Amino acid sequence: RQKLYDKALQYYEKALNIRILLLENEYNELRDSNRPEKIDMVNALDVGCGRCYYSIGRIFEKKEEFEKSISYHEKALKILHKNSALYDRDADIGGSYKSLGIAYEKLGNKAKAIENYENAIFTFHVKFGATHKKTLSVLAKLKKIQAI
Repeated sequence: RQKLYDKALQYYEKALNIRILLLENEYNELRDSNRPEKIDMVNALDVGCGRCYYSIGRIFEKKEEFEKSISYHEKALKILHKNSALYDRDADIGGSYKSLGIAYEKLGNKAKAIENYENAIFTFHVKFGATHKKTLSVLAKLKKIQAI
């Protein structure tokens, strides 16, 4: 299983590096032309980077490398929030908050875990509703940590 995570990590890092290079090129062309289709491409590549950060964060969570997981999920959230009006990434945003909650809980930071679980619940509730399994699973984690 560890080898599969390492292989997945390799591919996501490669994908992220490609997206970053493309993003830099598109930014340069956008600066020179300011064409609407370039703006769309830059936004799409930016969201793609956010998705890569999210996926890499999930891999580090599975590998129980929680500090790295936190770093990548924070990067993902910054990008995904910035582009949330253009792209429906609420499931990824909620997933990042949930993963941050898990990481902070594992690292013993109860306050940060609760904060992120609450953000995940809010995001999932808005996206899927109060009775959806994603909302309920994070709610269970929140209740468990609050009982400690």
